[in-house]
Amino acid sequence: MFTSTTKARMKMTGVMFAGIMTLAVVTNIDLVKGVQNLWTQTGNVITLTNGANRTLSLESSLSSGATSVEGFTQGGDATALTDANGGAYVLTEAQLIASGTFEMVASGAGMEVVALTMPATSTMTTLIPNAGDCRTWLYDASALATATTTTMTKGDGHNIIAYTTDDDVIDGEEFSQIQMCRKINGDVNTIVTELLHAD
Repeated sequence: MFTSTTKARMKMTGVMFAGIMTLAVVTNIDLVKGVQNLWTQTGNVITLTNGANRTLSLESSLSSGATSVEGFTQGGDATALTDANGGAYVLTEAQLIASGTFEMVASGAGMEVVALTMPATSTMTTLIPNAGDCRTWLYDASALATATTTTMTKGDGHNIIAYTTDDDVIDGEEFSQIQMCRKINGDVNTIVTELLHAD
């Protein structure tokens, strides 16, 4: 409900995104001073009625499936890890939500091998919460010596998938793309792909 304070012309436009109800384009609605306007909705039709006996019906739109956008940026942070003293890490949901890249910074004389474990899916309550949701990260081991490997280790509820049986072991000086997709039963398929410098 709203009350206009002056007589005006109002233009309503709607932009459609997947799963969000929006208004169709409507122009030239008279708003009369001091008149209360009431919105009512039946199904996907919204009706505006005011005291001057003006009634306008607006049909909303529901959309599902693919949505086109001009650009999309994912991530927002890069988390630095260190290989010193054993290099055993269990990633957390908070780290995965905040970061798009995990970078292993070489340190320690021994340049220890790294074990990188995914968080248990039971702790991933906000990250990819729905079946079919997916998210991707880049793991950067390019600062490590070639022989300093990183082993991707599944947490409880994860199913590690790769092109080859060796893709879950990342050599130093290389990278890995990690993608997680939530399954119908609540578990997560974790896809790891070893990547090289191409130049």
